Amino acid sequence: MDANEKRKRFLRIAQKRTTHVIENLQSLGNCSNPATYLYDVRELEPIFSAIEAEVAATRARMEAQSPYRQVPFTLSDRGSREEEAPEHE
Repeated sequence: MDANEKRKRFLRIAQKRTTHVIENLQSLGNCSNPATYLYDVRELEPIFSAIEAEVAATRARMEAQSPYRQVPFTLSDRGSREEEAPEHE
C-alpha cells in the first residue's frame, strides 16, 4: 500500500471511528435525563476518569507514531523581580 492509499485509508477510518466515539458520548449524555435515569453525582468521577484516561492513552499512542515530535517548552528568566508583574495571592 503506497503513502497516498494509507492517507486515504486513515482519513476514511479515523473519521468513521471519531464519529462513532462522539455518538457514543452523546448516548452516554442521554443518561443525564432525570425522567429516565437516577444516579449520584459521585458516580460520574469514575466514568469520566476512565474516558479521559483512554483518550490520553490513545493520544499518546498516535503522537508516538507521528513524525512530528513534541518540542520541549521552557520559560526563561526575563530579568530581575522589579521588571516582572507583581505576584497575586
